[in-house]
Amino acid sequence: MDRLCIFYCMAISGIGIILTSIPHASSSTFIDQPSAVEQLLAAEQPPAVDVHTLSAELQAAASEHSCIKIDENLLFHEKHCLKKHLVNDGTHINLNTVANGLAFFEPSATYAAGVCFSLGLGVHQDATKAMSLFELVAYQGNAFTQYECGTRLYDGIGISINTTLAAICYRESANKGFAPAQCKYGFCLEFGEGVDVNTTLAVDYYKKSAEQQYAPGMFRYGLCLENGVAVKKNLELAAAYYKASADAGDVVAQFAYGRCLMYGIGVETDFIVAAQYYDKSAAQEYAEAARQLAALPPFARLLGQNDTLAATKAVLRYVMNSGDVRPIRALLAYGALEEEERTTLLMMGTQANDFFCAKTLLKCSKSGTITFTEDACTCARGVVSSSPLFEWESL
Repeated sequence: MDRLCIFYCMAISGIGIILTSIPHASSSTFIDQPSAVEQLLAAEQPPAVDVHTLSAELQAAASEHSCIKIDENLLFHEKHCLKKHLVNDGTHINLNTVANGLAFFEPSATYAAGVCFSLGLGVHQDATKAMSLFELVAYQGNAFTQYECGTRLYDGIGISINTTLAAICYRESANKGFAPAQCKYGFCLEFGEGVDVNTTLAVDYYKKSAEQQYAPGMFRYGLCLENGVAVKKNLELAAAYYKASADAGDVVAQFAYGRCLMYGIGVETDFIVAAQYYDKSAAQEYAEAARQLAALPPFARLLGQNDTLAATKAVLRYVMNSGDVRPIRALLAYGALEEEERTTLLMMGTQANDFFCAKTLLKCSKSGTITFTEDACTCARGVVSSSPLFEWESL
């Protein structure tokens, strides 16, 4: 997460956009010479791994302790990948099923064996043996095991970091249509993690992931749309992808959509809803969201969290005492107002040349909902007729 957030902040500030000027490279071109695994993949030959010896080693370990307790913190979201070999409500791994499956090159067993050797589960910890098994997974694994293998190699979970092999695993999984892998391989391509930078291909993978409603994929594709990274800039579509990702729970997307609402990027400015999305992101400990939340006008968070008469009256008093017209639109949209209060606010907003207030005043007057003087209507018509049609309007 930290690495993703850093790159996101770079992109917001414009630094990340510099990457678009780097010459595009082929999707299968790696920074150094192709690895042995890459060459084997191209030749359609699996790595030379003595699985029978490794299977026998696991079988010997199982004869002493067939079920080994695992640390759930080390598994993260891998349980789906290892579920065939987990027992006792997922708290132990069954070395017998791992050993038997490995002897027949079963993908989940091959991956599980790699996990056992990388973490020392029932066998002596051996990074070399673990790596050989993960290389085999990169070649013959299914989409999920390849993705999980890539994650272990990318993050260095129980094994040395190897971004080149991780990128291979992500690519093979992505090409099988697995949305999380499509997003991760796109990230590798965009920022040169184990592969040469290729932003055009990165955007293609992000889009494929986003089309499957994968939250991080929707966020990454939205970010490319916002900044015009290897795709035509489209702020409205970017905001739509941010919202979809944010509503699916992506913490950075919640911040991004809140920022769109705060500054009118691709959507109409709405401080109240911006506060709600910043709140969601800040609740997941995304620090920048907390900072932006603090930068919003006080009324935004108050009305957003407490749409009650008491909150309305508090903000109304603030407007009347300070003459600050920024909260007016929020009060009209979210507040529990009496007719006299609504009339006063529309007049104040119109006198401050607020297009929305002036237009609303004229609509209310025409429909007979609220009665205004002719002078008030004349003032409102002047505001509306002289106001440029901005793509966004501030409060």
